[in-house]
Amino acid sequence: MIEGNLSKIGLWLYARLAQSPSGGIISSMDIEVSKEIVDEKTLAGIYKALGEPNRVRVVRALLQEEEMTCGQLTSLLGVSASTFSHHIAELIECGLVSKRKEGRHHILSVRRDILTKYAPAIM
Repeated sequence: MIEGNLSKIGLWLYARLAQSPSGGIISSMDIEVSKEIVDEKTLAGIYKALGEPNRVRVVRALLQEEEMTCGQLTSLLGVSASTFSHHIAELIECGLVSKRKEGRHHILSVRRDILTKYAPAIM
């Protein structure tokens, strides 16, 4: 096995070629990503999402109310549904907000564990 220096490059790639019993070549690849790199990407995504004031307002509203529907938050922000949808998609993608469906409504809530770990100043 090839040894990699995860602290320097963050990504270790190991590829090997082997002969299959039928005579063909089998290739396989193992990829390891260091925890530091994952945390840096997560942190960058969260701060990118929180770089928009309306998204910060969404997070703070969800902190106060625990759960809110998309309609409630759209009214609170005073933005169009499509603009709100874009903001929520960013917050869900970075992991700060979770969404569940209840009947016809989408219920949003903030992920306090993620917020506490990566952006405690918002709380």
